Amino acid sequence: MKKQVLCGLLVLCLIFSLLPVSAIADTAKSGTCGENLTWTLDSEGTLTISGTGAMTDYSDESKAPWFNSRSSIKSATIGNSVTSIGVEAFYDCDVLTKVTIPDSVTSIGGRAFCGCDGLTSVTIGNSVTSIEYSAFSFCSSLASVTIPDSVTSIGVEAFRGCSSLASVTIPDSVTSIGEGAFSDCDGLTSVTIPNSVTTIGESAFSDCDGLTSVTIGNGVTSIGDYAFFCCLSLASVTIPDSVTSIGNSAFEFCRSLTSVTIPDSVTSIGDRAFYYCTGLTEINYNAKAVTDLTSSSNVFTETGTAGSGIKVTFGDSVEKIPAYLFYTSDGYRPNISNVSIGSNVTSIGGCAFYGCDGLTSVTIPDSVTSIGDCAFYDCTGLTGVTIGNSVTSIGDYAFYNCTGLTSVTIPDSVTSIGRSAFNYCTGLTSVTIGNSVTSIGSYAFANCTGLTEINYNAKAVTDLTSSSDVFCCAGTAGSGIKVTFGDGVEKIPAYLFHCSYLTSVTIGNSVTSIGDAAFSNCYQLTEINYNAKAVTDLTSSSDVFCCAGTAGSGIKVTFGEKVKKVPDYLFSTRFSSDFPSIREIVFLGNAPTIGSKSFNGVETSAYYPYGNDTWTSEVMKGYGGQITWKPYSEAEAVSVVCNGKTSYVVGDELEINSISVTIERSDGCVETYYYDSGKITLGEYDMSKSGKQSITVTCRGVTAQLNIYIHDLTSETMPANDYPESSHNYEDNLDKTYTYTADGAYSLDVTFSNETEAETNIDYIYVNGTTYTGKELANKTLHINGDTLTVRLVSDGSDGAYGFSIDSIVATYLVHEYTDTVVAPTCTEKGYTIHTCACGESHVDSYVDALGHSFGEWTVTTAPTCTEKGVETRYCSRCDATETRDVDALGHALVHHDGKAATCTEAGWEAYDTCSRCDYTTYKVIPATGHSYTSVVTEPTCTEQGYTTHTCACGDSYIADYKDALGHSFGEWTVTTAPTCTEKGVETRHCSRCDATETREVDALGHSFGEWTVTTAPTCTEKGVETRHCSRCDATETREVDALGHSFGEWTVTTAPICTEKGVETRYCSGCDVTETRDVGALGHDLVHHDGKAAACTEAGWEAYDTCSRCDYTTYKEIPATGHHHDAVVTAPTCTAKGYTTHTCACGDSYVDSYTDALGHDFGAWKQTKAPTCTEKGTETRTCTRCNAFEIRDVAPTDHHYTAAVTAPTCTEQGYTTHTCACGDSYVADYKDALGHSYGAWTQTKAPTCTAKGTEDRTCTRCNAVQTRDVAALGHSYKNGKCVRCGAKNPNYVAAPVLKITTSAGKPQISWNAVDGATKYWIYRSTDGKTFKYYDSTTKTSYTNKSTSIGTTYYYKVKAVKTVDGTNYTSDLSGAKSILCKPAAPTVSIYRTNGKPQLKWSAVTGATKYWIYRSTDGVNFSYYDSTTKTSYTNSGAASGKKYYYRVKAVAVVNGNNVASANSGTKSLMTTLAKPTVSITTSNGKPKITWKAVTGADKYYVYRSTDGKNFSYYDSTTKLSYTNTGAKKNTKYYYKVKAICSANTNANSAYSAVVSIKATK
Repeated sequence: MKKQVLCGLLVLCLIFSLLPVSAIADTAKSGTCGENLTWTLDSEGTLTISGTGAMTDYSDESKAPWFNSRSSIKSATIGNSVTSIGVEAFYDCDVLTKVTIPDSVTSIGGRAFCGCDGLTSVTIGNSVTSIEYSAFSFCSSLASVTIPDSVTSIGVEAFRGCSSLASVTIPDSVTSIGEGAFSDCDGLTSVTIPNSVTTIGESAFSDCDGLTSVTIGNGVTSIGDYAFFCCLSLASVTIPDSVTSIGNSAFEFCRSLTSVTIPDSVTSIGDRAFYYCTGLTEINYNAKAVTDLTSSSNVFTETGTAGSGIKVTFGDSVEKIPAYLFYTSDGYRPNISNVSIGSNVTSIGGCAFYGCDGLTSVTIPDSVTSIGDCAFYDCTGLTGVTIGNSVTSIGDYAFYNCTGLTSVTIPDSVTSIGRSAFNYCTGLTSVTIGNSVTSIGSYAFANCTGLTEINYNAKAVTDLTSSSDVFCCAGTAGSGIKVTFGDGVEKIPAYLFHCSYLTSVTIGNSVTSIGDAAFSNCYQLTEINYNAKAVTDLTSSSDVFCCAGTAGSGIKVTFGEKVKKVPDYLFSTRFSSDFPSIREIVFLGNAPTIGSKSFNGVETSAYYPYGNDTWTSEVMKGYGGQITWKPYSEAEAVSVVCNGKTSYVVGDELEINSISVTIERSDGCVETYYYDSGKITLGEYDMSKSGKQSITVTCRGVTAQLNIYIHDLTSETMPANDYPESSHNYEDNLDKTYTYTADGAYSLDVTFSNETEAETNIDYIYVNGTTYTGKELANKTLHINGDTLTVRLVSDGSDGAYGFSIDSIVATYLVHEYTDTVVAPTCTEKGYTIHTCACGESHVDSYVDALGHSFGEWTVTTAPTCTEKGVETRYCSRCDATETRDVDALGHALVHHDGKAATCTEAGWEAYDTCSRCDYTTYKVIPATGHSYTSVVTEPTCTEQGYTTHTCACGDSYIADYKDALGHSFGEWTVTTAPTCTEKGVETRHCSRCDATETREVDALGHSFGEWTVTTAPTCTEKGVETRHCSRCDATETREVDALGHSFGEWTVTTAPICTEKGVETRYCSGCDVTETRDVGALGHDLVHHDGKAAACTEAGWEAYDTCSRCDYTTYKEIPATGHHHDAVVTAPTCTAKGYTTHTCACGDSYVDSYTDALGHDFGAWKQTKAPTCTEKGTETRTCTRCNAFEIRDVAPTDHHYTAAVTAPTCTEQGYTTHTCACGDSYVADYKDALGHSYGAWTQTKAPTCTAKGTEDRTCTRCNAVQTRDVAALGHSYKNGKCVRCGAKNPNYVAAPVLKITTSAGKPQISWNAVDGATKYWIYRSTDGKTFKYYDSTTKTSYTNKSTSIGTTYYYKVKAVKTVDGTNYTSDLSGAKSILCKPAAPTVSIYRTNGKPQLKWSAVTGATKYWIYRSTDGVNFSYYDSTTKTSYTNSGAASGKKYYYRVKAVAVVNGNNVASANSGTKSLMTTLAKPTVSITTSNGKPKITWKAVTGADKYYVYRSTDGKNFSYYDSTTKLSYTNTGAKKNTKYYYKVKAICSANTNANSAYSAVVSIKATK
C-alpha cells in the first residue's frame, strides 16, 4: 500500500514538472500588464485592464500574460486611465468580438489586435493619435471602423486582411496612410481620402477586390508603389492637382478602371503604374512635365484591350509628353485609338507612342517643336498625321514602320529629319519636305515601297554619303516615283536619290548646286525636267546621274525656257560603263551657255526651237558627247490630235483655253501645246450659226481640225404640279433637300414666288450649292445649267418663316439633228435603231427580237467506230452557227480462231476472237508448261551433304534439294574417370556409324554433411553457433543460431492520463534488465452546459456552449453584432447642386451617398438681340427654362456682297474684274493674262540653204503686228560621206565596221575589220535586238563580253570612232550580230561502280541540272536521263555491253531550259553477268554447266576441297566443264567467272558455289 501511494505522488510531481510555467500562472486569471496596470479575466470571458499609464509591449518571445487564455477572451474592458495599448496586447484573440478603446489612450501598438478573427466592432477613443503597424490586421470579421479626428497616422498594414470591412471613415486629421494599411480588404467598396493626407503608402489599398470608387483628397502629394494594385472592381479615379508622383504599379491590374485623370502637378509616374488596366477607355493627361520614362517603365501595358480602344487627351497644361509613355517592352501593347494633343505641348518624347497600332490619326499642334526618337514607331494603323508648323526636328525612327500612313507633309519649320524617320512606311504614297530642312538622316524614307510622289522644298540640305540610302528601295510597289524640286531649292545634296525606282525629276529654277551622285543608280529614270537657271560647274567625278535610266528606254531631258547655263560634266561619270542612258534632249527656250563637257559621254539627238535666232551653228556642238542637233520641225509629224470642247449653243463663245494640240513626230518625240502657250493659231469659225463646223488649228507648222457642233435651243414651261415646295411655315431644326429633274434639259430658269423667305441670317436656303437667306430669293429667277434643281432648307430651333415655293420652271433643250442607222436583228442579237447627232450625242431605241437559228438536216461529220460514238452536224442557213449530236458506236464484227497447246518451253494460246473492223481481240496466252523432272536422290553421310539430281525427258537437268550431313550417332556415356567430393570426373561415348568418339566432364560429388550440433548457446540479444562434419572427408561447416528475445511481464501504469493528454504503462523482461513503455488514452472532458445570449445592433452575442470541469476546454462561439439597418431619404439635384441620399438607422447612426450630378442648365433656343452688319458682329441670347440663367454669344458679320464689273484683256494688256460692295468696299481680282498676239501662219521670205539661214514673217490677226524670224540653215545631210543636197564631202566620215561573232570560254566574242582612221570602237548591246545601248569601248578589233547571263540572247553593234582635236566622229552602227549565252560544257570522267558506268564532272557555273545522253555505237546519241548532282551512275546499263556517254550542263532561265554544248564522249563496258552454274557427274567425274554470258569469250573455273579456299583451276570457251582430274570419293567445290579478253576490267563476279563428290 505504501508503495502505491509513493508511486502516485511521484506521478503527480512528474506531471507538474512537465507543465509550462505560464500554464500554471494562467490558473490565477489575473496579473500585471504595465508598471501601474493590472488585468483580470473572469469566467464570462471579459478581460479587464485597470490602473493608470501605458501597457507593456509584448512580442513573440514575451507573450501577453493572458495569451494562453486568448481563446476564452470574448470582450475587453480598458480602463479610462490607460494611455496606450501595448504591442501584441490582444494578438490572436480569435473569439474577441468587441472592444472599446477609451479617450485616455493615445496610441495603439503594433499588432495589438492582429488576428482577432471574431472582432466585429471596435470603438477608438478620441485621443488616439497613431494606429501602429498591423494594429488590426487580419481582423476578418471587422465590418466597419470609425477613426477619430485625433489620429494623424495610420500605420503599416494597420487594417490589412480585414476582409469584412465594408466602410471606413478616415478623418481630416490623418496625414499619412502607411504601407499596406488597407490591403486585402476585399469588402471595402469605396473610400474617401481626406485633404489632410499627404502620402498614400505602398500597397495601401492593394488587392481590395471590392473597391469600386476612391476619392483622393487635394492634399495628397504622392501615391505609393502598389497603392491600388489589383483593385479589380475600381471603375474610375480622379487624381487631384496636389499629386506629384504616382508610384510603381500604383493601379496595376485595375481591370475595371475605365477612366483616369492625371493632373498637371504630376512630375513622375512609376513603372507599370496602370499596367493591365484592360477596361480603360479614357485617359485625361494633364501633367505639365513628367520626367522621361524608360523602356522598362511599361506604364500603360495591356491597357484598353477589353474595349474598342482608349481616347487619350493631353490637356492645355501639358508642356511635354514624356518618353516611353505608352511604350511596352513585353509585347502587350495598349489599345490607343484616339489621341488629342493640347495646344501647349512643346515636345513629344522618344517612344512616347511606340507600337500604338490602334491609333489611326494624329494632329501634332503648332506648339510642338520636337518629335522624339521612335515617337510613333510601329504605329501600323496610323493612316494620317498632321505635323504642326513649329516642329523643328523629327527624331530617329519617329514614324518607323507606320505601314498605314499614306501621305505626309513636313512643314517649313522642320530643320532635321532623323535616321529611318519614315523607314518601312510602305503605304506612304506622297511626301512633301519643307524648305527649312538642312539635314536628312540615313534611311529616312527607305523601304517606302508605295511612294509615288516627292515634293522637295529644302533650300540647302547638308551633303549625304553613299551609305545614307535616304530613299533606298522606295517606290518598289508602284509605277515609280516622281520628284519635284520647288523653286526655293538652292542645293540638291550629294547622294540624295540613290534610288532605282525614281522615274521623273523636275529641278526648279533656283537650284545653283547639285551634289555628287545626287541621282546615281536611278536605273528607272525616264524624264528630267531641268529648269535651273545657272548651276555651278560640276567635275568629271561628280557622277550626278551615274547609271541613271539604264534599266528602261532611256531618259528624256527637257531644259526649260529659263535655263541660262548647262554646267560642265552634268551627265559625266568616272567610268564609261556608268554613263546615263539619255534618249533625247529638248531645249524649250533660247540657247543657254553650255559647258564644253556638259554632255560628256552622251550620244543622242538634241531638239531646239525651230526659228529661234539664238540657236546658231556655233552653239550646236558636241560638248563632249555625240549630239545630233535638230529643230523641232525637222521630223515629220506622224499624227496630230486636236482636243477641246466640241458642243456649244448658238451665241456661246469658243472656249479657246480648252484647246490643245498633241504632235507625234517620226522620230518618236511627242509634243503637247495649249492655246495659252502662244503656239496655236485658229482658222475661221462662226458661233452665231447652228450646225457642224470644222476649225483649222495650226501649231508649229502642222495643222489639225477641231470639229464642233453649235446647237439651236428650244424652251418649254414645265407643269407646275411637279414643282418642289417647302411647308409654310417650315419646321424648326429642319435640314431637308428637295430635288426636281427635267430629263435631258440643257438648262433650267427657275422663278421663286414673292412669298419665299427664310429667317434672316439664321435659316438658309441653298439652291444648287448657292446660299440665300431672308427675302433674297423672293420673286428671283435663277439660271441653272443642267437638268436638275436642288433646294436645301436648313433651320434652327425656332421662328420658322414661309420657306419657298416656285412660280415657274422653264426648261431649255438642245436641238439635235439626228441621222438614223437601222441595225437588223441576227440569229442571236436583237436589232435596233441608232440615232446620231453631228455633235456626237447618240441614243438607241426600236429594239427588234433576235431571229433565232434556222438549222438544216443532220449530216454525219465523224463516222462511228466499233467502240466510239460518231458525230452528226447541222448548220444554220442564216449564220455560221452549228449544232452537233452523237451517233452510237457500231460494236465489233467478230472472227473466230482455234487455240494451240503449250509445250515445255514454248507458250500456246486459247481459242479466241478478233474484230474484222478494228484491232479488238480476245487472244489469251497459255504459258509454257515448264520441265517435268525425274529425281535421283544421293543420301547424306555423317559428314557429307545429300542431294537430288532432277532430269527432264527433254534432257534438261539440275541438282538441288541439298540435305545436311547426318552427323554422328553416338552410344551411351561410360565413366572413364570417377569424380570426388571436390574434383570432376570424365565420361566417353562412340559413334555407331563411324569410329568417331566424344568425351565430357562429370560434376564433383559434393560434401555429405551430418546433423548440426550447438557449440555456442544464444542469449536474449546475442546469437549462438551450430557445427556439422562431412562423412566422406574432413570438411566442416558452421552457422548462427538466432537470439532468444526478451520475455516481458505484465503492464504497470507509471504516468496517469488527464482529460486531453495520454498516460504511460511499463513492463520488464524476466531474462534481463530491459523495460518497455506504452501510452494510456486521455480521459476526455467532463462537460458543464452554459446558456447563450442574442446579438444586438452594435454588440455581439453568443450561442449556448459547454466547458469542462477538469480543464479550460470550451465550445464558446460568438454571434456578430447585427449591424445597422438604415432608411433612405433622397434629395433631388438642381441645375447647379448635386442630389444625394441620406441613410438613417433606428439607433441614430446615419451616412450620405448616391450622389447624382447637378442637372445643368436647360437652355432654350438662341434669340437675336443685335443684328450683325457687313463688318460688325451681332449677338444672340438664350435662357435656362429651370432657373432663368442666360448665355450670350456673338453672331458673325454678314460679309460683303459685291457687284462685279469685268474689263476684258487685249493683246498686250491684262483683263480684270472690279468687285464693289454697297457699303463702298471694293477690290480688283480675277486678272486674266493679256491675250497675246494671234499670229497667222509663218510665210517664208527667204529660203535657207545648207550653210545660210532663211527668214519667215507672220502677222497678228487682231492688231497687225508683224514678227520676223530666222529659218536655220539646213546643215549638210551626209550619206556615205557626201551631202545629199550640195554634194559637199564629210571631212570626218568614218566607215561602219563589219562584225563576226563566236564564243570564248562560254562568253560572246565579237570581232571586226579595222576601219581606216578609227582610233577606238564603241560597243552597243541589246537583249531584244531592237533597243541598243552604249556598253563599252575598246581600241582593239575584238571584244569579249564577260558580264553576261545564261539564257539571254545578246545582240551587238559597233561604231568606229575617229577622234580629231578632242572631238569624236563616229560611223553608223554596224549590222547586228547575236548569240545565245549558254553554260560551259562540263568536263566528264568515267568510272566503273559495282559493275555499272559512273560519270563524274565538276559543277558548271549557272547550271542547275545536267542532261545525260547515251549511245551504244558512239555515233547515234539520244537523251537518257537528268540529274542535279555532279555524278551519275547508269544502274540500268545491261551487263557486258559497251556504252558511250555525253553530258550537257543545263540552266533554267524564266522557266526555260538553256543547255550547254555536249561534253567530250566517254565510253565504258559494263561488268559481265556472273554465270548461272549447275553440277552433276559425267562418268563419275564432276561436270559443271552454265548458260552463255553476253560479252564473254571464255570462262575461268575455280576449285576448292573445303568450300572456302578457292584457286584458279582451268579455262574453257565452252558452256560446260568436266573435271577429269578429280579423285574418287573426294568432294569438290566450284565457282566460275565469265571473261572478256578485250576488256579484263569487265570480267564478271564469281558464280554461286556448287559441289559434288567424284565417284570414280
